[in-house]
Amino acid sequence: MSEDTLGLIQGSAFIALIVLAGIGFALSFAFLRRLRLRHADTWIRLGSPTLFMNSSIQNQTATMRFVWSGGSRTLGDPTLVRLVNLLRGLTVVYLLVFACSIGLMLSR
Repeated sequence: MSEDTLGLIQGSAFIALIVLAGIGFALSFAFLRRLRLRHADTWIRLGSPTLFMNSSIQNQTATMRFVWSGGSRTLGDPTLVRLVNLLRGLTVVYLLVFACSIGLMLSR
């Protein structure tokens, strides 16, 4: 593969990472807002997580555990489950694009 092609692919991957990060922030905001407004007891149990202000290692760990363990399914809120599924899928895609970007960078 030529240097120009690799550069184009790396640039595209970088733009994709920025777009995915923006979508991730929007999804996280929507997820945390819905959790806070519709399931306040669970939100408090997770440490009252927010995107920036109350973001500690403890409540981020609890929130990630909640997201990845399927804890949202126990709340009976299909919209919340959909948001969690989107967050999980986006995280996987983001990590794959990131790993490919690193691989391309190392292959130069």
